[in-house]
Formats: sequence, structure tokens, C-alpha cells
Amino acid sequence: MALTTVVTVLAMTGCRRSAANGPGGVASPRVTISACPAGVATAPKDDAPLANLTVSIATVPQVGRDTEATLRLEGETTRNTVRIDATTPSQFALAKGVYVVRVSLSGYSGAEGRVTLTAGCEATMTMELRRGSKK
Repeated sequence: MALTTVVTVLAMTGCRRSAANGPGGVASPRVTISACPAGVATAPKDDAPLANLTVSIATVPQVGRDTEATLRLEGETTRNTVRIDATTPSQFALAKGVYVVRVSLSGYSGAEGRVTLTAGCEATMTMELRRGSKK
């Protein structure tokens, strides 16, 4: 199934985009979230225990292969900091809930986004980092 990109819609069936830190519920323009499959009329069944979140990093200018970035994932029961490849998407199987995702890379601005996952949901976040910029 194709994924639908959420730009101005803050809630969809299954996965939801919520504000990173902005007035009126507007997320940071450096964070793009693609959420639930198009055509889903009802929420996924809660018997699917996990949701999948894929995080990609877009760097301006691009970084070389095998460059590592730091990703901080915070949920109600999850708090992890991991090193990820800044040039390859990373996938996480997570329990349903609200998560704050922060990405940092030496010499680049950081990015932060918030996503609400429901059981069985597939979501993708692209975090844009710019060289020398401050968050």
C-alpha cells in the first residue's frame, strides 16, 4: 500500500502527527512525517502489538557514506539514544504511544519531531539537518 504524506493534517486514522514545538499545532518545517496507508477507513486492530517507525535524515549539504548521527527516542516507557547511519533510513518497532524523536549530527543543526503511533501503524519521519545552523 502507498503511504500518504501528512503536511497540514494533524490527525489521521491510525498514525497521527502532532506539533514539535510551534504555535497552533504546526510542526517544524524540517520534519516531514508520512503516516498510515491511503484508503484505511478504520483504525488498525489493537491486537497488533507494535508500530513501525522509519527515520531518515536529509542533510544539507549531504554527508558522506557511513556518517553517524545520534537519535534520541522518548516515549512514555521508552527512552533510548542510539547511533544511526545518517545516509540510510533506520527502522524501529515500537509500542503504540506518543514519541519525541530528536536527531543530531556534529556540525549540523538538530531536528525534533513528535509522532503518535497506534498498533499496526507504519510511519516515516524525515528529519532535515543543515550545516552550521542552530535549532
